[in-house]
Amino acid sequence: MNYPTYEAQAEEDAAGAEPRYATLAELTSPERPVSSREEDFPLESGLTVKIRPLTRAEVLAVNKLQGLDTGQKEQKYLSMALVLPRMSEADVRKWQAASAAGDLEPLVERVQVISGLTKKGAKATAEEFPRSGE
Repeated sequence: MNYPTYEAQAEEDAAGAEPRYATLAELTSPERPVSSREEDFPLESGLTVKIRPLTRAEVLAVNKLQGLDTGQKEQKYLSMALVLPRMSEADVRKWQAASAAGDLEPLVERVQVISGLTKKGAKATAEEFPRSGE
């Protein structure tokens, strides 16, 4: 199934075209790509990783777990959000141990923003994709 990119949809909306309403199949399909919102993220080291937003189901699953400290939540979130390279929670744990204290913070913040988990992310999303009539 081909889905329009968010940019293409925003351009179409701005041009005054009638909105294209989603179908149930499009919203619930496992093929529905959060990958269409993947982005490259430059690390302090000069290397780059590819990340994607977390799905609502992923965020709810992590939030449901009791007793996780910040580091453990970071391991879970990054193991899901990292597209390139793919990393397990154990891999992220090793990365945490090998990096300076603030090295992963910008990456974690960006995952939160593109996933809509921060006020900044919600505001940026609303500004980038305003609702009709706003």
